[in-house]
Amino acid sequence: MMNLGGEKILISDIFTEIFNVKGFTRDMRISMANLPDVVLSERSIELQFVSFSQNDIGHRSAYGHHWYLDFDFQVRHGSHPVTGKMHNHDYWEIIFVESGKLDMQIESALYSLNEGDVCILNRATRHMEYFHQDQHLIYITLSLDYIKSWPTDSSVTFQRPMLHLLENRSSLSHYQNKDFILARAKTKDAYYSAIKLIQSMKDELQGNMPGSKYFVRGIIYRLTAIFTLSEHYDAEYHDLGQTGEFGLANVAKEFLDTNKHRITLFELEGILQYNGVYINQLFKKKYQRSITEYNQDICLQHMAKLLLTTNKKVEDICSIIGYVNRAYVYKIFKEKYDCTPSEYRKNKSI
Repeated sequence: MMNLGGEKILISDIFTEIFNVKGFTRDMRISMANLPDVVLSERSIELQFVSFSQNDIGHRSAYGHHWYLDFDFQVRHGSHPVTGKMHNHDYWEIIFVESGKLDMQIESALYSLNEGDVCILNRATRHMEYFHQDQHLIYITLSLDYIKSWPTDSSVTFQRPMLHLLENRSSLSHYQNKDFILARAKTKDAYYSAIKLIQSMKDELQGNMPGSKYFVRGIIYRLTAIFTLSEHYDAEYHDLGQTGEFGLANVAKEFLDTNKHRITLFELEGILQYNGVYINQLFKKKYQRSITEYNQDICLQHMAKLLLTTNKKVEDICSIIGYVNRAYVYKIFKEKYDCTPSEYRKNKSI
């Protein structure tokens, strides 16, 4: 951990040092734990440039209204490709590949983006980037309030992929909006048009001239429209819907099946990085049982197996499956097998 301008900056295991910092302002809340994929402030819009060089040095520049932040960071040697953990945001994220290639995992699928390609992620879509050397990426992050204020009339013409994404913008549930757009550039003209608009956005943010907020908003409208225009991009709207939801239920079940010990909903929430109540709702919807009920059954089955295949004491087996209250384990074991653990071992061994 390092301290800069009175604010704490957290460094992950992969990133060992931050240096050449310019433009820091005290009212920004910064956490670098997920660097380089991180929003540097809580403003409505940010424009970010991220790049990696051959000598394990990364660079990030970020711009917003009335502020900017520019710095280099050292990547631990041999850490390429650099990855974080699966995560989602409480904002929209637009990722534009300025040069190089970007590999991404979005929920359970892998995608590759080339120069000029774009990914537009809704706020709850879980993803993870793979960062490579000689790679230049541009991020635009938009807050939910910013998205909610987008026009719904004909003053801005959006194509069908973008209209689909905008349909869920005002949902009250953070976890309902699991959709995204992948747009692949058809021509070099599409690439240069996007770069020109992004540069104009940077100039407006840096210049901070009267009316710049309105200019920036217009640029974003035009940019997202270009990303979904058929003459410029092949844009595909992906709605994970029930498939994505049941995929999470499958992941939870696989974890419980593999670990075979007692786990609380709160612990599972930390492991899967999803709201525990939401995971349990999906689990019950697919398997007609709660996670607690299923986990208990798995633990008891494992206990029964250990009783027959090992000489371990009953209290030791209770500890192995994660229970400290032996009386409670005896109770639920008898409810399932109609005998105590000791009787089960004796009867099955005959």
